[in-house]
Amino acid sequence: MEVDIFQRLMERKLNFFGHVCRMSDDRLIQIFGDMEGTNRREKHRREWLNGIQEWCNMDVYSLYTAAKNREEWSTVRTSVDTNGH
Repeated sequence: MEVDIFQRLMERKLNFFGHVCRMSDDRLIQIFGDMEGTNRREKHRREWLNGIQEWCNMDVYSLYTAAKNREEWSTVRTSVDTNGH
């Protein structure tokens, strides 16, 4: 079975999100924050988390708490529709 590029992107992004959420708080990476301003085309910037929230149909806090627990996060990741709908 062949996996298309969007499915692979979703899988990698969800894996990375879980990894970052389980990091200790003293690490420098931050994915929770607001992006201000607009891009060159004057459109509002899309946050990195928006895609994850849409795919999982969950708010950021629920995603974060699920990702802190590997077993729960595994269930969330496998329940996501990898066709992007």
